[in-house]
Amino acid sequence: MIKRVLLYSLVVVCTFASLTYAVSIVSPTLVSRMPNFWGLSIQSIPTVLGNDCILDGVNVKNGMRVLAFSEAPLHTPISCESIERTCKNGKLSGGDEYAYVSCTANLIIPHTSIGPKGEDIAITDLSNGILLMLRASAPHVDLVSKKTVSAIYTLESTDNGATWQEKSIATLYNNTVDLSYSVNGPALIQEPSGRLLGAYHVLTRSIQKNSSVHSIETIYSDDIGVTWHTLSQVDVITVTKDQLQTGLWEPFLIEPTKRPQVLQVYYAKERDNAEVCTQAKAGVRKGQDIVMKESLDGGKTWSALPLVVLRNGQSREGVPTLTELQDGSLVLSHEHARYSQCGNTHPQSGFVPAIALSNDGGHTWIDTGTAYLPLSDKLRSGWPHLLQLQDGRLAIRFSTQNSPSTTTRQVRVLLTTNIPSFVHPPVWEVQPRPVMNGDLQWGTIAQARNGDIIVTGGSDEIGGVQPQMYRVLPISYFLAREADSR
Repeated sequence: MIKRVLLYSLVVVCTFASLTYAVSIVSPTLVSRMPNFWGLSIQSIPTVLGNDCILDGVNVKNGMRVLAFSEAPLHTPISCESIERTCKNGKLSGGDEYAYVSCTANLIIPHTSIGPKGEDIAITDLSNGILLMLRASAPHVDLVSKKTVSAIYTLESTDNGATWQEKSIATLYNNTVDLSYSVNGPALIQEPSGRLLGAYHVLTRSIQKNSSVHSIETIYSDDIGVTWHTLSQVDVITVTKDQLQTGLWEPFLIEPTKRPQVLQVYYAKERDNAEVCTQAKAGVRKGQDIVMKESLDGGKTWSALPLVVLRNGQSREGVPTLTELQDGSLVLSHEHARYSQCGNTHPQSGFVPAIALSNDGGHTWIDTGTAYLPLSDKLRSGWPHLLQLQDGRLAIRFSTQNSPSTTTRQVRVLLTTNIPSFVHPPVWEVQPRPVMNGDLQWGTIAQARNGDIIVTGGSDEIGGVQPQMYRVLPISYFLAREADSR
């Protein structure tokens, strides 16, 4: 039973596609006790004179208690972590990470044949206003054929990212007794003609040959993703098990205005440690470059040798994403390691999202520094993805650790405070906007036609699988932080 209580409002909404929790402030004039609804309890305290507080843009009267949420955690069933915070003379009690008066978490429901390992995602806004997604799945048993396959699935959203429907299979590899395939890192763009171009990395392992083959492949669709066809192979590397692994990773496609009729693909290419290390050994990660190839015929053929875009001595550069600025220059985000790879046995530490600019269509680049630096050089802030907003500013999504003793990585988003150009490089906010919590690494960011921002993050928390979680946030969510910073 609910005893006599005066509430300004209490709203809890639940849908199968998403859960939204919103709890407003409880009046301090009466003692109230709520039942254990979703595990939440709210109780008022006596009125105290003093200054009010602000939580997520909402005024909290001095002496009032409010239920505050952190960013959406990744659990099944989906829930939103919360604590009670009390305004005491202008200061809210409890942790500052509980900074929101509502919480919404969304889950992309995996394809029915998706197996126990994870997915990478690419999202693009098509000319017809539909959002199209390429989702790469690691090896799994297809429920129809009963075969072990690796595939890239196509999904679409007609409601600005709120829901997604399966559309087609862009590419599929059937594993055999000898050969196993793993596809990941899809990229997706739409050409002015309407043709869709996709790129991805595939790792092929052969037991008989004791070898692995890394390749960057491209595909296309002329019917808005209903059917897909093989286009070309961009690059390929074959290594034996006895060799230090040297791979190709994370392709990204773009057609620069300053390079008319040219299609570019950027990707990460590992190099042999012998090039930079005097004593390379197994288990030590190698240096890695960002490289680029060009096509003059829409991706049918590619330049023979890749152009090395970014190389930082013994370091490791990866995860390139690009966009074109309003002045026609290119901006590139990438994962930069702040230490030497030589002899380092902890390759997961020290990564930061770094930024570079090009004014000649991607042939030469200048380093403009980092978008974000974690509190310690032992913390990883990796897997950045760059987006140009509709107003010309940039947003960057990345995953960052709070402590070196935990694998938990929170998805954060930073915006620029300016509209960047080649002569006015990006100026980034100091404090990133929290989006999701969990053991998150890979992911993407996109903007729908209505301005909403879609942010994704891969996790392995849910029953051992690694699905992509996503949140759809109004642009006002980020503009509020901009106002706070002023």
